[in-house]
Amino acid sequence: MSVKAKPKLFLADLSYINKGKEWTIIPFPLNVSYMAAYVQKRFPDIFDIRIFKEPEKFLDAITNEKPSIVGFTNYIWNRNLTLKFAKHLKELHPNCITIMGGPNYNFAELDWVEQFMRDTPQIDFHIEGEGEPKFANVVEACLKNESVPSKVKLSKPAGCCFIEPSTDRCVIDTVPRIDSLDDIPSPYQTGLLDEFLADPNYCPIIETNRGCPYLCTFCDWGAMGKSKSSLFSMERVVADLEYIVENNVSKTPYLYIGDANFGLFPRDIEIAKLLRKYKDTKGFPENVYLYFAKNSSESVLKIAELIKDMTNFSLSRQTQNPEVLKIIKRDNISLDTFNKLAALGKSLGVSTFVELIYTLPGESKESFYNGVREILKQNVDGLHFFPSMLFDGAEMATNASRKKYGLKGEWRFIDGCAGSYGPINSMEFEEIITETDVMTRDEHMELRLFHFIENWLIDSKIYKDIEILLGDVEFVDLIFDLIAHYESAPIPFRKLVEDFLHEAKTEFTVEKPNNITKEQVQDAIGNSVKLNPLFQAKLLHEPGVRDAFHKFLKERIMKICDTDEKYVDAVLEHINHKIYPFDGSKTNELTTIFDVLAFKNRPLGKKIRISDYFLDKPKTFRYHKKNTYQNFIKSMENMSLPKKVYEICLHFSQENYTLTLTYGDIKEMGNEIIVPTYENTNKKSETRRKIRLEDGWVT
Repeated sequence: MSVKAKPKLFLADLSYINKGKEWTIIPFPLNVSYMAAYVQKRFPDIFDIRIFKEPEKFLDAITNEKPSIVGFTNYIWNRNLTLKFAKHLKELHPNCITIMGGPNYNFAELDWVEQFMRDTPQIDFHIEGEGEPKFANVVEACLKNESVPSKVKLSKPAGCCFIEPSTDRCVIDTVPRIDSLDDIPSPYQTGLLDEFLADPNYCPIIETNRGCPYLCTFCDWGAMGKSKSSLFSMERVVADLEYIVENNVSKTPYLYIGDANFGLFPRDIEIAKLLRKYKDTKGFPENVYLYFAKNSSESVLKIAELIKDMTNFSLSRQTQNPEVLKIIKRDNISLDTFNKLAALGKSLGVSTFVELIYTLPGESKESFYNGVREILKQNVDGLHFFPSMLFDGAEMATNASRKKYGLKGEWRFIDGCAGSYGPINSMEFEEIITETDVMTRDEHMELRLFHFIENWLIDSKIYKDIEILLGDVEFVDLIFDLIAHYESAPIPFRKLVEDFLHEAKTEFTVEKPNNITKEQVQDAIGNSVKLNPLFQAKLLHEPGVRDAFHKFLKERIMKICDTDEKYVDAVLEHINHKIYPFDGSKTNELTTIFDVLAFKNRPLGKKIRISDYFLDKPKTFRYHKKNTYQNFIKSMENMSLPKKVYEICLHFSQENYTLTLTYGDIKEMGNEIIVPTYENTNKKSETRRKIRLEDGWVT
């Protein structure tokens, strides 16, 4: 007697993964695995459940098998891909029940919701917010109604949005959030994510809590009434971490923490201690990606100190303008708290970066620049700039907000989000605010140029050494000066800036592109390089451009600073020598009056005086490239230079990115020691020879 096959339930959190092209580390599909675990608990041994991340594997499955229910995620980076796959799925299996969930959904505007559901008939149900019990409600309705779409809809499963067949009415139903997150079984401890733990292309991700207490209008995380934060139990968090550590078959060095505000709760310090312990005893995780809490004080710094070699410490300031903070509902995060955190981070030796968003509602060009100036006075390590984006599901994207603040959005391709999979050709686009009632489009483009120049002069740290030349002149004023006078720069550098501005202006379209062709997709994949790394590569390595920039930089420094020419020449020569030429050179030497090592190792917070770091007599320094980066660079031998730099940006943190582009290790030459040597006969000899110390190794 044959055993009846279980109905198939597929869960797809699809990402753009293209075979034959190295792709970035992608987090596990934790979101849909929660659904799988919850369904397994509520309906044990009923379904054959499969989880998908790769589009090609999903295409193969729906082509050769017949799923009864398919759940999809809905994010800005995969919505078009998901909708196209859902349409193809319905063509293959019309009676398959399709369910979508995720934050990229504007529940605040009922007209928008109805239009979305009518425009996407391939989606039977959309779930907003916490999805586990709502998804299970649809599954239960399917079991009771033989998975016939019309019957399932007529049963009106709770917590869903759908078009009712009998009335053609858009039904929007909500239910309360989960009381206890531990009611959701762990997808790790149930083995649902084991296949991903064995794949080095994926990165494990955990949630220790869910929700966000803030109501930032630009974000869909805590906005629209989802501001309550709830916690997984500490026992659950520890058990999940232990499972990942012990079953990390692929030996991935990465871990994501998916919390909106890690450090918000006192127990997060204990979790950080646990990560520290695992790193020291098991070697994992080497790198932790997380979002620090926005308004927690010293607890965040304690965490940052514990894992400072595993992550970057970012302060999510967004703007220094008090009026703008009110508009975006971030005025609960005080300037005093921010200043305290920045200072505390410095005292602990933690690298601190500040996140800023430009073209926010109410933010003028002048107020943004004033904010940058204030932040840089805090002596932070760098700034991370982001353009204002309009997310479906965020308050700022509503029609009312757009109208009130004169927000005009334009569309651009989301880098890396393009792919062709059988009949599916798809790309993703993001809506960027390019104009507001207080900022013109041209001013937005000027901020884009400012972002680019600030990135290579300060954030990348490649040119940050020129701060020794500035005296009382602030770094930001040098950047303003370069922007104001770039038209007088030598032609190679001036053309670089003009080309950058042209690309920045033309990468946008007023209307969201539709009807994407395979040719467009292949072109997007083949030319996928963001503007900042692309033009930074051109600046550093295109013939004549760096020399032209250095000439221009010297001219402007001499113009606005009281600095001796020989000092300017020495610092620029040092920067020239520390930039790695990508030719396999392991070392580079420079004889200079600039005491490079003394400047590099200066005490934190010490006021910079030129006289402390320049020599009466020249010294020779050796710049050395570590094998780690040598090997990584060697793996990219066949790539163009911009692509190399882009891959470096994708694979490394800011600090490591800088070390990859430069000779990160510097040693003073001339130190000598005596060591025994051996003759070719392997007999010990009394002969002794002098050898140099190179990067701490005896060679």
